[in-house]
Amino acid sequence: MNPADVLTDNLRAQAQALFDAVGATDVAIFGSVAEGTSQPSSDLDLIAKFPPAFNLFNLIDLTEALGAC
Repeated sequence: MNPADVLTDNLRAQAQALFDAVGATDVAIFGSVAEGTSQPSSDLDLIAKFPPAFNLFNLIDLTEALGAC
């Protein structure tokens, strides 16, 4: 399934809530989904600014939470 097809407003809100919970700012989508050229084999590229105390363990937790959305 093409990632752009499942990126609903509800999913965006869920992901934003997870980023907000860890203090991330400037969350954005980039890459093929943002450019409108994604394929079924494409992934979803996200970028964000994290607070100084954010560490690798926080990233692992965030990644798992995002995968559960």
